[in-house]
Amino acid sequence: MNILGPEVSFVDLVDHGILEKQKKDREEFLKGKKSYFPLRPSSAGHCSRKLALELEEYLGIRYHNKPELKPNIVRLFELGHSVERAVIDTLIKNSGFDIRYRQQVVDMFRLETGELIEGSIDLVLMKGPYKCVADVKSKKMNWSAGFKSSWDELLDDFSSFESLCKISDTGYYADDLQFLIDELDNDYMIDNLYQLNLYANTKFCKDRDINFCSLIYYAKNTSEMFELRFRPSEEIFKQTERKYNEVAKIVKEGKVDEMECEFPIGTMRHSFCDCHKMRPYLPDDPSTYYFGTLPPKKWPTDSNRLKKFQDIEKSYNAFKSLQKEAVQLEKEEQKIIQILLDEKKQKVRFADGAIYEAKFLKTKNKFELRRAKL
Repeated sequence: MNILGPEVSFVDLVDHGILEKQKKDREEFLKGKKSYFPLRPSSAGHCSRKLALELEEYLGIRYHNKPELKPNIVRLFELGHSVERAVIDTLIKNSGFDIRYRQQVVDMFRLETGELIEGSIDLVLMKGPYKCVADVKSKKMNWSAGFKSSWDELLDDFSSFESLCKISDTGYYADDLQFLIDELDNDYMIDNLYQLNLYANTKFCKDRDINFCSLIYYAKNTSEMFELRFRPSEEIFKQTERKYNEVAKIVKEGKVDEMECEFPIGTMRHSFCDCHKMRPYLPDDPSTYYFGTLPPKKWPTDSNRLKKFQDIEKSYNAFKSLQKEAVQLEKEEQKIIQILLDEKKQKVRFADGAIYEAKFLKTKNKFELRRAKL
């Protein structure tokens, strides 16, 4: 067949371009073109070993294995940035609050090694006595066994947190940030808390009497939103400052190889921490420690190992063909129903004498064609 257009799909071209850009960016980095200082607000919740390895690279001490991101992951990050900008626009139009200091660069502290730690505030919400430094985060939604989605499961978990007070169905408040961090138990959301807490404790925010923080999460699947509000903690701010100073000191003294991942072994954060990919130090893949904590997996049995192999394969092939017929059956059924709805008729008698009715089923929230009597 003579296919019009390029020899590969446009998606292949996009994927190739994304991978090539990562390679080019990496090559420029190795030549000395630095992008950003690794000890930044968004990294406050990361493992100290990962930060130390990144700082070694930034300073040109030595370089580590940095696996490329898959193209779909890069696109996911880009989509997240677009979503977050859209949510901020929604807040500007509909919240009733003044939105100020968007992308305002603020100073946090200077390391003992001389580097200035700074970052950019997403936005500040102001109205009367309320002054809040805020950040918007997009969040994916998965299906959940016991709930409609992982989003509903998370909000249900929040209802049981002793550290949280429920503001409404879409908002929770923590008066003790450390207590909330402890209850989240190494969840990735902790990174957002550390980042926003750094902004709130800057001189810039304190001089303007900005006294609380708000993380606004947006579900990419459904456009649902919820707010996680909290009182800033100066002690956690100081913890982050001490952590960054310690990382810089270890790198300066050349003791990075003595470090281990600071997340508890066997947890998801430990198993998938980038520090293992950049410079492995464990004898085994760290993910094995995490998967070892999960319930035993039920592995499938190959059909050719069953005694009735031929029988089950025959039935399976028939099953597959009937599935295709079932899809076509449903399409034709919906066509009939649509004709009845368009002509405002509920029942129809076909040429062969059979009578059918378009019946709405509340449990399924759809019309189905049912055999009927006169």
